[in-house]
Amino acid sequence: MHGAIYSFNTGADYYGYSILRGEEAVTAGEELLGDVIPESYVVDGDGADWSGVEEMSSVTGADPTLGDLPQRGASYKAVYREEGLYILCTAKTYKFTESNYVADKANNAIAFRNTSLEVQIAKPAGGNAQIWITSYGNVLPRKIESAFSVTPQTVGTGAESRTLYNVTIEAFVSSDALKQLLGVTSLDDALSIAAVFTNVSAQGDSGLSSDPINGGAVTATTSGFYGTFDKITVEKQ
Repeated sequence: MHGAIYSFNTGADYYGYSILRGEEAVTAGEELLGDVIPESYVVDGDGADWSGVEEMSSVTGADPTLGDLPQRGASYKAVYREEGLYILCTAKTYKFTESNYVADKANNAIAFRNTSLEVQIAKPAGGNAQIWITSYGNVLPRKIESAFSVTPQTVGTGAESRTLYNVTIEAFVSSDALKQLLGVTSLDDALSIAAVFTNVSAQGDSGLSSDPINGGAVTATTSGFYGTFDKITVEKQ
């Protein structure tokens, strides 16, 4: 395997940063960490501590043009505990996009225009709460802790060689964040969720940078979703 690992901790805000120093920084840090510290898994973009957790779902592509090269695909795991929801996605793709972020544009938070993870959680009152996680942020910084790692790997030889990106996305959604997202004051003993790796839906200003799971031509309407948004029930442990 050739290449390097790029790790991104994505608890920061999408739109800017403020620098705190001294006692002010300590106080602010304690307040923020009180909301997001995960208790059961280390959110670091490394799924090694998830080895004993059963997959929630997985999908593997069927691109005939790849021949003996690895197919694209993604697998998903989720654990729901008193402190919140843990999510792990591991994926393989032949494109990695993080450049569809333009300062001062209204779509900065629309992460599906980048390589990312979309999580949908059914709301008790109807509809879905949506969470997007990219290499540069998530929709509720300070209440969702997330990490994103990418390992480029050269597959094939000679003229047939390509770069495969092994992506790991890990997140912890605190119970406070879940309540905020779902619009509730208390949480049920089960969540109905869907998690889908998104390697760019080619629409609007995202250009034609999708990497469809089954290959094929990329057009302005090509979907880069790896899986479906069918909900799966995750019971609280």
